[in-house]
Amino acid sequence: MDRTPSADVRAAALSLLDTHNATDEDTRHDLARSVRALDDPDETVRHQAAEGLAHWVVTTGVLPRDEQRLRARLTDLAANASQARTRAVADEALRALEGCGRSSS
Repeated sequence: MDRTPSADVRAAALSLLDTHNATDEDTRHDLARSVRALDDPDETVRHQAAEGLAHWVVTTGVLPRDEQRLRARLTDLAANASQARTRAVADEALRALEGCGRSSS
């Protein structure tokens, strides 16, 4: 999935990852793939990655590794994405991180 030149295939594959299951043995790889996809050159892929990350944080209540880098990337996406739906899903992911951070304190 990571090597395909098709952004549609990369986005579709991200949508199929089971990032909301914290007990699945592949979750840490799926989650890392979603985080890396925030840097994809295609906005559709970045959108799908942010959506998956938001869902994972809300469902599991667990903060991903390298949370500060993730927050910075999502903040940039929320401010600079060309599509309103991508900005909205990045904001949703940031709210999920904030909620998770408050509940773990």
